[in-house]
Amino acid sequence: MPLLALTVLGHDRPGIIAGTTGALAELGLNIEDSTMTLLRGHFAMMLITNGSADDATVEEALAGLTERARR
Repeated sequence: MPLLALTVLGHDRPGIIAGTTGALAELGLNIEDSTMTLLRGHFAMMLITNGSADDATVEEALAGLTERARR
Protein backbone atom coordinates (compact mmCIF):
# COMPACT_ATOMS: atom_id res chain seq x y z
CA MET A 1 0.00 0.00 0.00
CA PRO A 2 1.25 3.52 -0.74
CA LEU A 3 2.60 5.83 1.95
CA LEU A 4 1.26 9.36 2.28
CA ALA A 5 2.92 12.20 4.23
CA LEU A 6 0.60 14.72 5.90
CA THR A 7 1.23 17.97 7.74
CA VAL A 8 -1.41 19.49 10.01
CA LEU A 9 -0.95 23.07 11.24
CA GLY A 10 -3.25 25.34 13.18
CA HIS A 11 -4.17 26.97 16.45
CA ASP A 12 -4.12 24.47 19.27
CA ARG A 13 -7.59 23.43 20.43
CA PRO A 14 -9.19 20.46 22.16
CA GLY A 15 -9.88 17.57 19.80
CA ILE A 16 -7.47 18.49 17.00
CA ILE A 17 -5.60 15.16 17.25
CA ALA A 18 -8.77 13.10 17.68
CA GLY A 19 -10.45 14.80 14.73
CA THR A 20 -7.48 14.30 12.45
CA THR A 21 -6.76 10.70 13.35
CA GLY A 22 -10.47 9.83 13.36
CA ALA A 23 -10.90 11.15 9.82
CA LEU A 24 -7.87 9.15 8.68
CA ALA A 25 -9.14 5.99 10.38
CA GLU A 26 -12.50 6.34 8.62
CA LEU A 27 -10.58 6.25 5.33
CA GLY A 28 -8.84 3.06 6.40
CA LEU A 29 -5.44 4.69 6.75
CA ASN A 30 -2.93 3.40 9.28
CA ILE A 31 -0.54 5.86 10.95
CA GLU A 32 2.98 4.49 10.44
CA ASP A 33 4.87 7.35 12.11
CA SER A 34 4.08 10.71 13.68
CA THR A 35 5.51 13.73 15.39
CA MET A 36 3.64 16.55 17.11
CA THR A 37 4.62 19.79 18.76
CA LEU A 38 3.06 22.90 20.25
CA LEU A 39 4.73 26.23 19.54
CA ARG A 40 3.26 29.29 21.28
CA GLY A 41 -0.31 28.13 20.90
CA HIS A 42 0.13 26.73 17.38
CA PHE A 43 -0.11 23.00 16.82
CA ALA A 44 2.00 21.14 14.25
CA MET A 45 1.70 17.46 13.41
CA MET A 46 3.42 15.42 10.71
CA LEU A 47 2.16 11.94 9.88
CA ILE A 48 3.16 9.11 7.58
CA THR A 49 0.14 7.00 6.71
CA ASN A 50 -0.29 3.72 4.91
CA GLY A 51 -3.43 2.89 2.99
CA SER A 52 -5.26 3.06 -0.29
CA ALA A 53 -6.89 6.52 0.03
CA ASP A 54 -5.55 9.00 -2.51
CA ASP A 55 -4.39 12.57 -1.86
CA ALA A 56 -7.64 14.22 -2.92
CA THR A 57 -9.76 11.94 -0.73
CA VAL A 58 -7.60 12.63 2.32
CA GLU A 59 -7.60 16.36 1.68
CA GLU A 60 -11.40 16.35 1.37
CA ALA A 61 -11.80 14.34 4.59
CA LEU A 62 -9.58 16.76 6.52
CA ALA A 63 -11.16 19.90 5.01
CA GLY A 64 -14.10 19.54 7.38
CA LEU A 65 -11.74 19.97 10.33
CA THR A 66 -10.65 23.32 8.94
CA GLU A 67 -14.23 24.50 8.65
CA ARG A 68 -15.02 23.45 12.23
CA ALA A 69 -11.98 25.27 13.56
CA ARG A 70 -13.13 28.55 11.99
CA ARG A 71 -16.46 28.53 13.80
